Amino acid sequence: MVAGFEKVRDAIRAGKVALLLAALDGASGGCEKVRTLAPDLPLVVVLTAAEMGAVFGRDKVVHVGLGAGRLCRRFITDAEKLAGFRSGAVVDRGRETAAAWRGRHDNSIGSK
Repeated sequence: MVAGFEKVRDAIRAGKVALLLAALDGASGGCEKVRTLAPDLPLVVVLTAAEMGAVFGRDKVVHVGLGAGRLCRRFITDAEKLAGFRSGAVVDRGRETAAAWRGRHDNSIGSK
């Protein structure tokens, strides 16, 4: 997991990002800025900059890139649930279909 636009951009270029996160309370242009880097990747906008920053020990983080794996799959599933409770929240799966994501879930709690 990497935080900050420059680090996310570099990780995307290296092919290490499977999921993009943008802060719910970030500037509207910021979301589009990170989306243009990787239009095919899923983009999650459900957490505030302070909530994402807490993960990294910072006050605020606006852009995060998450690598592939179990955490990534679980995060997008949980983000979709949370999005139903947050005004303005978005979970955009990019060009990947929901069926493809469901096919990669394990049998843990909360899996479909």
